[in-house]
Amino acid sequence: MPSLTGRAEEIGRQPQHRATYDLALTRALGPAPTCAQYALPLLKVGGLAVLYRGHWTDADTDNLTDTVTRLGGIVDFIERFSTPLTKGERHCIYLRKVAAERVTESPRLVSTPDRHPHLPD
Repeated sequence: MPSLTGRAEEIGRQPQHRATYDLALTRALGPAPTCAQYALPLLKVGGLAVLYRGHWTDADTDNLTDTVTRLGGIVDFIERFSTPLTKGERHCIYLRKVAAERVTESPRLVSTPDRHPHLPD
């Protein structure tokens, strides 16, 4: 399948793009749980979402894990690195889709994750 570039919150509302892709990348989108809510629904089981982040802590991982689990994913790996020129700390958070979505509310509307960042039980 060819690559697709666009806003995840818009693409994810189109049924032909749900559970279709092997890879989803996010950058400059918002809090990590918001990124997960936009990226994971686009992935088929086995797919990988990569969230590009700056500073990252164990508390950030804990905050993200619940949302990722509810979307049928796991926090697979966290890679820490420094940028070559500025030596700034960056992280790539790798989320693996391991099961079909368990939430019926997805896809999230534009800005819904910002107003209601946690998914219902």
